[in-house]
Amino acid sequence: MKSIRKFSLPYILPEIDTVIRRLNYNPKKSIFDKDIELFVKKELSGLISIISPVAKVSDLKIDNITSSNITFENGFEIESVKLAMVLKNSKKATFMALTIGEKLTLAVEEALKKEEYTKAVIIDAIGSEAVEKFADYIQDVIARENRLFSLKPTMRFSPGYGDFSLSYQKEILLLLEAEEIGISLHPESLVLIPEKSITAVVGWE
Repeated sequence: MKSIRKFSLPYILPEIDTVIRRLNYNPKKSIFDKDIELFVKKELSGLISIISPVAKVSDLKIDNITSSNITFENGFEIESVKLAMVLKNSKKATFMALTIGEKLTLAVEEALKKEEYTKAVIIDAIGSEAVEKFADYIQDVIARENRLFSLKPTMRFSPGYGDFSLSYQKEILLLLEAEEIGISLHPESLVLIPEKSITAVVGWE
């Protein structure tokens, strides 16, 4: 029987420089970019109360891997040449689903309604970096645990990368019972809801 673990943090904020890079600005380039840096700092401080990181993860042993197919202990199969290459030396894989909640996306929509376009773009960039930082945090925690068994992580691989179809997000969400933390899937576009959410797989070898 699979074991599902839940992670949560009071908040998580990305580094200013990562947000600025996502905006394609160089803070050393010009005075205008320094103004953008100040704007980012202001928005970061105001978003602490609306970023709510929560995640669920579960490990599955790998039963069999071919050049294009991975079969897990519960019978779940993924057809992907790219993911099979990533997991080729792995004994098990960690599935994760995480989000920073919907409030940040609502803040972006509110800024757009007010025609505050720069603010909307910056908030959106902060959200994208925040959810990636949360994924890094979870992977780091699990990596420390797996070091006790001399296991190292592969790269983190998400549906939508290469030939790893977005359609697998449905199975991953079901596997992790992700509705309990508010993550769902748009039935047609297969985009995660809330927008700033991630599903991913990490192998251990």
